[in-house]
Amino acid sequence: MRGRSLDLVARLLGAVTGRRDAPARRERLHEDDAAHLIAPLFDRLSSLLVAHAAPLALCAFIATRTDAGWPLFFLVADLALLLARGLVVLAVRRRRDPSPAALLRASRPYFAIGVAWALLTGLFCLMCYVALDDEASRLLAATLAMGTVGGIASRNAATPRFALAQISVLLLPQVAGGLYNGSWHLAQAAQVLVYFIALCSIVRRHHRDVRRMMDARREMAALAARFDAALTNMSQGLTLFDPEGRLRVANARFREMFGLSRDEAPIGISAPLLARELAARGLPDAEAWALPTGHPHGRAVLDLPDGRCVALCQEAMPDGGWVTTYEDVTERRRAETRVRHMAWHDALTGLPNRSLFQERLEGAVVRLPAGASFAVLYLDLDRFKEVNDSLGHAMGDKLLVAVAGRIRNCLRPQDIVARLGGDEFAVLIDGGATAAALSDLAGRLVRDVGADYAIEGQAVSVGVSVGIALAPGHGTTADLLLRHADMALYEAKGAGRGTHRFFDWDMSSRLQARRDMEAELRRALAGGEMELFYQPQLSMAGQVTGFEALLRWRDPRRGLVAPGEFIAVAEESGLILPLGEWVLRTACAEAASWPGGLHVAVNLSAVQFRGGDLHAVVTEALRLSGLPAGRLQLEITEAVALEASDQVVSTLQRFRALGVRIALDDFGTGYSSIAYLRKLPLDKIKIDRSFVRDLAESESAAAIVRAISTLGTTLGLTMNAEGVESAAQLERLRGLGCTEVQGVLFSPPRPRGEVPAMLRELSGAAAA
Repeated sequence: MRGRSLDLVARLLGAVTGRRDAPARRERLHEDDAAHLIAPLFDRLSSLLVAHAAPLALCAFIATRTDAGWPLFFLVADLALLLARGLVVLAVRRRRDPSPAALLRASRPYFAIGVAWALLTGLFCLMCYVALDDEASRLLAATLAMGTVGGIASRNAATPRFALAQISVLLLPQVAGGLYNGSWHLAQAAQVLVYFIALCSIVRRHHRDVRRMMDARREMAALAARFDAALTNMSQGLTLFDPEGRLRVANARFREMFGLSRDEAPIGISAPLLARELAARGLPDAEAWALPTGHPHGRAVLDLPDGRCVALCQEAMPDGGWVTTYEDVTERRRAETRVRHMAWHDALTGLPNRSLFQERLEGAVVRLPAGASFAVLYLDLDRFKEVNDSLGHAMGDKLLVAVAGRIRNCLRPQDIVARLGGDEFAVLIDGGATAAALSDLAGRLVRDVGADYAIEGQAVSVGVSVGIALAPGHGTTADLLLRHADMALYEAKGAGRGTHRFFDWDMSSRLQARRDMEAELRRALAGGEMELFYQPQLSMAGQVTGFEALLRWRDPRRGLVAPGEFIAVAEESGLILPLGEWVLRTACAEAASWPGGLHVAVNLSAVQFRGGDLHAVVTEALRLSGLPAGRLQLEITEAVALEASDQVVSTLQRFRALGVRIALDDFGTGYSSIAYLRKLPLDKIKIDRSFVRDLAESESAAAIVRAISTLGTTLGLTMNAEGVESAAQLERLRGLGCTEVQGVLFSPPRPRGEVPAMLRELSGAAAA
């Protein structure tokens, strides 16, 4: 039904034009548009009454001037059509809000009746021309027709085909009547025809204007809808004020951002009133930023009471108004804060990092000329690597977090503690702390940080050493003070760890001496100044079982330098790795030429187990020299045994798998423990020379040697006693159960070229 109504309207509107593009125009005429054009026809009945009044009056006038019955017929028909049109209009108007489809359905009878009325009126005028010989009646008929079509052209131009149909059936009979009467009526017919053509053109042009206006309104409505959708869905709040300072546009995001309802921020509210409404909600400086002059650059960031941050941007409009956008930048601010925190703080402990500590230290240095003073503490954990190696890095990280907390608890709120990296921390004590107070603080740090930790149900233990530098006495630059605190820390480490030291200027000299030693060691290693001496090891029967390789440095200036003077520097600098590799290769190569099954004993440093692949170094030394693995004996120190990590044990077991023998040196001193004998794959125990030296004067020393010998025998280990200097000591050791000895009683360490001579001498002594 709706489709037929629309089609009927289109046909009526196109009846007169007869244009070929009518189907296309019908396709472009939407139902809503057609209904919009038709709707004015049903607005008022008065226009219908006025339109019908003149024909009815003329019909009545003509009926009085002729005895014919046709005027009465037209009068009655006109009244009937008026009634019919009025009923159609009333039926539509009774509907409060008729739909486009309802209007289109109502237009069908309305158009039909309207065209019928126009045709009836046109025929009536024609009858006045052909049935009457009365110029007055003809003049009135012409006036009626011309005036009526003028009203039709004005009222129905929005429905051009309907208007043109009515104009045609009203005026064309006039043209026919003029042609019929001839004479001067021909001129009248021509004028009516011209008027007809002009009206048709006016109606069409007016309709095109109406359609353009409708298209423009539709585009504006679509643009407004898109604009409204954009305003509704944009993430920013937006307000637009006119030149008088009244709100004209406010999107939903603005109201949501500030908790405003439409009643609280209606369109038309003034900027000051809106500012007071916002100020009532606790918004800071609402009166300032709500007005266009509140911020000279048009930008500001508001910190709202609920913790949110809103960035606003004001832009002036050409007409004097202004537009303001509001963006919630809370998350951006938080992200920026996190980024800044990450840039200046340690990710693991949350403490300031080296960069922030350096900045604060430089700030403290700037205040020195004003009489300020402060102290820098440099902290380094003791035995932290053992925790990492034995318990894993995850446990080490948890330990560092716990250590950071304990350090923080030892300090005042204004003091700064930073993690410089690894297990190193620094503290800035800003203020005139005395040396005694700083010493107490360092002692408290050593005590509290060194107390046992319980992490994931496991007991963990580390210590801490502290170096202290005072400003301005120990330096007036940040780098110098931190370096001097590091020197003091180095001294604390060298003093046995778990203690603190203040910087003194002699430390710089000692450090420089160590650096010189390190440089000379590098030169000596590259220049071939290192050589091996050998000391024989004998069984209790006097047979030489092997030699211990002992490193010597033949320095052109110092002469022959013992290892005790340079090994510590080599270990600290990392030179022990290439130096130890050289010792292994050289000892294996030189021992390969010895007679019989004599072994060679080589000392290993704990640093060698931590740096590089020691197993590969030993394997390569054996391969290059051709020395059987069973003739190589590796002596490990107490430091290696103390670690006893899975890596150390695994490496020693791999040596044993090769056939290499393992000896524990200097047993009985320091942290020596029977647990080593159970955990480590050992072949020999070397009793420390201090027990051998005290055998004559100390029964306790003899008791310890006897106990160690008994234990070693029970475990199937060879017991070696070092430092034998007299026959009395030898006899006593024989009675205590030792199975192997070495010392100056037999021979001091001698160069490799003297090994054959030592073998001859010792063989002769054994035979005697």
